[in-house]
Amino acid sequence: MKLFRLFCLCLALFCALFLTQCVKDSASPTGPNSIDTTDHGNTTNGVAAFSNPRYYTSVRNDSSLTLTWVAQDTSTYVTLSLYRNDSLVTTIINGTLNDGLYLWYLPSVSSSSLYQIKITNYYDTTKYDFSPNFRIYSRYFGIISVTSPTVATNVTIGSSLSIQWTATDSVGSYVRLFLYKGQDSLYRISSSTYYSSNTGSYSWTVTTPQGSGNDYHIVVQSYYDPGISGTSPAFTISSQYSGAFAITSPDSSDTLTAGVYDSIQWTSLGSPGVYINIYLFTSADSQVYTIASGTSNDNIQTWTIPSYFASGKYRIKIESYYDAGLFAFSDTLYLSGLDPDVYENDNSRTSASSLSTDGMVQSHTLTYADTDWVSFYPTKGRTYYIRNEGTFQTWVSLYRGTSASASYSFYGGTYDATPYLIWTCDSTIIYTIRILPYSSGYYGSYTLSIVDADSLDLASFAAPDTMTVWATSSTYDLQWTTDSVMFSDYVYLYLYKDTSYVTTIYSSYLNNNGTYSWSIPAGLATGSNYRIRIVDQSNASIYGFSNYFAISGQAPDAYEPDNSRGTATPIIIGAPAQAHSHSLNDTDWVTFNGQSGKTYLISNDGDHYTRLYVYLGASTSYDTYLYGGSYSSSPYIFFACDSTATYYINVAVYSSSYYGNYTISVVDADSLHLATFSSPTVSTVWSSGSSYSIQWTSDSALLSTYVNLSLYNDTFLVAAIASGTANDGVQSFSVPTGLATGAQYRIKIVDYNNTALYSFSEPFSISGLTPDGYEPDDAKTAASAITVDGVVQSRVFTYRDTDWVAFPAIADSLYIIRGSNASYTTYMYLYNAASTSYLTYTSGTAPQIVWTCPATGTYYLRLNTSSTGTYTGNYTLSVREHSLNSTVNFIDPTASTTWSTGSAYTIQWTPDTALFSQYVSLQLYRDSTYVLSIISSTTNTGTRAWTIPAGLATGSRYRLRMANTTVSQMAGFSQNFTISGMAPDSYEPDDSLSQAHAMASLGTAENHSITYGDVDWYSFSAQAGFMYKIETAGLPYQQLILYSTNGTTQLNSDSPIGTDSIAAIVWYCPAAGTYYFRTSASYYGPYTGTVTASDSTQHRFAVIAPAVGQIDTIGNTLTITWTDPLAIGGYVDIFLYNSTGVVETIIPANTPNDGSHTWVIPSTIAPGNSYYVKVVSRFNSNIYGNSAVFTIAP
Repeated sequence: MKLFRLFCLCLALFCALFLTQCVKDSASPTGPNSIDTTDHGNTTNGVAAFSNPRYYTSVRNDSSLTLTWVAQDTSTYVTLSLYRNDSLVTTIINGTLNDGLYLWYLPSVSSSSLYQIKITNYYDTTKYDFSPNFRIYSRYFGIISVTSPTVATNVTIGSSLSIQWTATDSVGSYVRLFLYKGQDSLYRISSSTYYSSNTGSYSWTVTTPQGSGNDYHIVVQSYYDPGISGTSPAFTISSQYSGAFAITSPDSSDTLTAGVYDSIQWTSLGSPGVYINIYLFTSADSQVYTIASGTSNDNIQTWTIPSYFASGKYRIKIESYYDAGLFAFSDTLYLSGLDPDVYENDNSRTSASSLSTDGMVQSHTLTYADTDWVSFYPTKGRTYYIRNEGTFQTWVSLYRGTSASASYSFYGGTYDATPYLIWTCDSTIIYTIRILPYSSGYYGSYTLSIVDADSLDLASFAAPDTMTVWATSSTYDLQWTTDSVMFSDYVYLYLYKDTSYVTTIYSSYLNNNGTYSWSIPAGLATGSNYRIRIVDQSNASIYGFSNYFAISGQAPDAYEPDNSRGTATPIIIGAPAQAHSHSLNDTDWVTFNGQSGKTYLISNDGDHYTRLYVYLGASTSYDTYLYGGSYSSSPYIFFACDSTATYYINVAVYSSSYYGNYTISVVDADSLHLATFSSPTVSTVWSSGSSYSIQWTSDSALLSTYVNLSLYNDTFLVAAIASGTANDGVQSFSVPTGLATGAQYRIKIVDYNNTALYSFSEPFSISGLTPDGYEPDDAKTAASAITVDGVVQSRVFTYRDTDWVAFPAIADSLYIIRGSNASYTTYMYLYNAASTSYLTYTSGTAPQIVWTCPATGTYYLRLNTSSTGTYTGNYTLSVREHSLNSTVNFIDPTASTTWSTGSAYTIQWTPDTALFSQYVSLQLYRDSTYVLSIISSTTNTGTRAWTIPAGLATGSRYRLRMANTTVSQMAGFSQNFTISGMAPDSYEPDDSLSQAHAMASLGTAENHSITYGDVDWYSFSAQAGFMYKIETAGLPYQQLILYSTNGTTQLNSDSPIGTDSIAAIVWYCPAAGTYYFRTSASYYGPYTGTVTASDSTQHRFAVIAPAVGQIDTIGNTLTITWTDPLAIGGYVDIFLYNSTGVVETIIPANTPNDGSHTWVIPSTIAPGNSYYVKVVSRFNSNIYGNSAVFTIAP
């Protein structure tokens, strides 16, 4: 079990080091509020200066980040890419507007602080700049370990292999599996495999495109963070097939002709299998065509060369159907076929040809397996007509930026009579078009063109024309002619004012017959820039406009044009209402300057329904709104302003059918006089505990039927008087008992439905309790002072009173804070100067806080009677300071005392029952460090016998501490005194990580000692790849703990059991550095500490049996014995080898390294005289031993 823990803790060490490196990798130097002028990877080449990300930016890999930069280059478009440590990770977007802003959704990448964004001139890639280094991190962490296959695994192509792994911490519940050969990734075995309970497995049917080999690896990678992965050892994939091919025809002297019948001839050697595959490759070794799959290996194959192949250089490949590692290529051949167009090579998005949007037609050719890409630069908001005609059927797809998914697709070429797409652009970035054959048998010539649809003349109007003037409320005939190819049988009609929609003329299925009788609605504003828009019913992207014409209608008001925030009309607060008018579908904007903390009454009256919205500055979200005009009998709102800024009001018609006149005004609500109080008045004096009548007259237009009434002292709420009472001008009020005498009381009346509507009475007087001499002390900033000498202060609580008191305190001094009030509960809270949260509190009729001050400074008390503060009357308060060194008067020991360990003494003190209870506790301290408990509870009589335990270290800094058993904070110390005991070793002090003793010589035992309660820390320098044995000997129950380089991460531990007095840890060092170990014991006395190092690549097991020349028989038991010179323990794997490699795994895994194992030789082992046994440590495969060669007989 001990060794199993060792193995697990070694894994934990590796995890800790990995996480430590991640922390180092992600550390940022100063933070966003500091000035940091250091170069952190950013460049200054004059293309752009990044403002985000910055050097301290840290973002998670499943979130988004807004990239911002200041453009310093005139390029209209730029490319953004992600780099890590100068290597390209991914292209973020290839061609985006160089406007300084891009929202980026991060990909799943590994955690690192070495990422940068590269911004490149789209047209000249030699011009670029980098952002500073920034951090991308993952919420996933941990280690993946591949446990199968192992180094002994040998699988055959076509067989099944169980891939197995374990995971620690939080790597996610899905993984990806990959096959590697050497350092090269061959293919992904699984894109997403679920597992649970930190273990996983996957059954894989073994296939490989490269045939047999002994350098294959399986990589298991976190689905969520590719930086978290595990790699198997190299294992073997073998095949039952062998041999080679030689292609004899065609050869380099032959020319192949597309569309012609031809043959392929070859010879084969060995046993590559009875079936083969034949492929056609380009001269660049890119497969383009399968000639035959699973055809007979009979040395000849006939085929008709497809007529749609492009002219060029090719090669033929013959491959074993069973083992892809067995293949041969022909010489390079020339094939005469279709000639590629002038835009080749345009087979990828990055090599796309460019096309303008002016309607220019490009002619292209698609050959076999060909794909054409074309890029263009549209403008946001514009509509484009994309047309693709040709001699065959095509499939056309439109892509936005670098998106992997097409935004739109359509059938082109000869597929149907409408080979086009009408599309409206939503972003001014680079778009690409991909053209494919509709299926593999289609090829030939095609054309592509893009034209701005606004330039197309798809409809013409005979009426109205440029000379037309039509009047509102009259009827006229619209007359038009449309493009019969583009437009369908039904259309919609709309009225526009320049480019702005005004109203719908006809939105159902209007027959596209060229005429419609239209009654022009009343309320339209007079203007000469109206247009009719006609839209195809089946495709809104197909439309046309009439010429501009005039409409004679309602005259615009004097504030037009005020249809946008930029043309808003200023309105003066408190000025008379502005008179405006709405035409049909009109919207008006006004603006005013608001002041923070003010409340404004915004009124909007009129003869039609309106909608009113209030906005702060350029915000697109409104702060409040109102349905105004004739919609409501109370067309106003109260707006509480929280920022001193410019505000905008948008007043729009409620719906498209409304128009007419309205007014708008903004008034400071504080200037409104909503109620007049006749009682109380400025001369009123009311007495606490008595009843009176409150009387008022209210503004019936603003205040509703019900109101709330409250009592205020200046601006401070004292008490609620009535809630939801009738607004009838009178309310009975019993003045609360205990109110403080004062002349600044006021009555507040508030509308029950709208708290923004309120008014105050004049200040008046109340005669009640006289405040104490410490008022005003109702806030921390107004706290009164109290001395710490125990002098009692007499104080008064008035109604809802809170008292704050300040006092000075000294670090490590004891303070007793007492209050007294026989008639009600007092709440007492203690605060430091900075915090808004209390340190401690108590309550009662005689509250008391006993507290030891942690740091010298000013501290505060807050006192009140209850949450409602309705209890009033007198109370007292005192604070007394005690030094911990003088709180208890110790008679013995004193500064001159020397006591010896193992001897008995009498502790003596003067009992103080005023501070301490009937029972006290006693402890032994060394300076401020607790050593041991003498007694947890003893009577406070002044004496206590104590036998000093053996093993305490000799020292002169010991102290006794006595504490109240009821209130443990009430305590005091004796003077420092001396204990004569066990002499500390020469390495002291070494009781903490910072005091760790550095072992200068490894392999040499050091003599140390442990005293009572002692802890010894060590440090040593370790080399990567070395084995270390850390050992302490001499004390029973001595605990040994090994720590990582940070001194806090535990790697391993050991503690002897029973009478064993040796603790030992064997550990493999994965990374060089300074490591630490700590030892302590329940016993005390001398011991030795030793650290022994051994190079794991040099350390070997000595395998004694089987011996040289030994002969063992199949079915008999073979005894394997070995020795371990370093006594590393742990577990071993044992393998049977012969001259060709691994024959048998004798022990699958985790057999104890105890020096002996027996094995019955199975009948599956072939007789032979070249066998040997290999014993391998599970700590590290560099530690192993081989037996002598022996014979296995039948």
